[in-house]
Amino acid sequence: MAKPTLTEQDFQRASKKLRCEVPAIKAVAEVESRGKGFYASGFPVILFERHIFRKYTQGRYNKTHPHLSGPAGNYGAAGQNQINKFNEAFKLNPIAAMKSCSWGKFQIMGFNHEICGYEDVGSFVDAMKESEGKHLDAFVEFVIGNGLAIHLRTKNWAAFAKGYNGAGYKKNNYDVKMAKAYARHSAASNATLVATPVEDTDSSGTPTSASHPSEPPTTIEQTAGTIVNATSGNEPPAEGGGANDEPVQVSQGGFKSLIATVLGGITSGATAIWGALTSDTGVMIVGIVCVTLLILALIFRQVLMDWLRMNLTADPTKRNVK
Repeated sequence: MAKPTLTEQDFQRASKKLRCEVPAIKAVAEVESRGKGFYASGFPVILFERHIFRKYTQGRYNKTHPHLSGPAGNYGAAGQNQINKFNEAFKLNPIAAMKSCSWGKFQIMGFNHEICGYEDVGSFVDAMKESEGKHLDAFVEFVIGNGLAIHLRTKNWAAFAKGYNGAGYKKNNYDVKMAKAYARHSAASNATLVATPVEDTDSSGTPTSASHPSEPPTTIEQTAGTIVNATSGNEPPAEGGGANDEPVQVSQGGFKSLIATVLGGITSGATAIWGALTSDTGVMIVGIVCVTLLILALIFRQVLMDWLRMNLTADPTKRNVK
């Protein structure tokens, strides 16, 4: 029976919580389970780890069931073979068997149930049997709980793989595989951002424009570990004027204003210097004050010009003046 799979909205939700890119999450899923959370039978994708089963059963079945309890490795075929191992181990020790498998789309070990938000491993396994959405939720909690989100944001795949797969990650090149998978998913994600706008037409075939065009889709991108919202750049100008509005003259010209400012600055500076050379404290203070005022005038000049432009050109009938 088919189980609910992840939607793009699910990935977006997780990326916001982790503050990382969607392609980074998809890369992990691809490497861990080839992107599938369930077998065709409807059972979650699993990998039985016999060395974990040995640990939780204190080696009790090493001699009687060496294919289930022993050193790491000897995995055998994927798919039904893993399910068979789990079922056999479950009959010997249910708790140890559930803890000894990696589960679902993100292959999280059962013994990590608590950090994923489940009080007992049975509840964790029940959730893993429900949907890929539950797999994703467990992944998010696991990544946050182990402080691995920063590595997803910065695409430090070696550090992420070490924390996610263990110190032996290099043996299976998990970091290299994730980097390559991320590159593919990132390229695919960027390609979907390129779209050709389609104009609406009326009955005569003439293009029509909506009075309120739909907002561009928000995409999540990574820049130095920070999430930013990318927009199409087609947002309308803010109230108060558009890009093609004619400028309003509120003075006799920028050149004359600049000359006056420069001369004022020279005069004020000379006054301050003269006061310092003649040890006249009063003159020096006056000069410093004048220089300071001129600097402030230069800094806020554009703000003042904008204020004058808006007030001088405003419709007096619409002002709240009595």
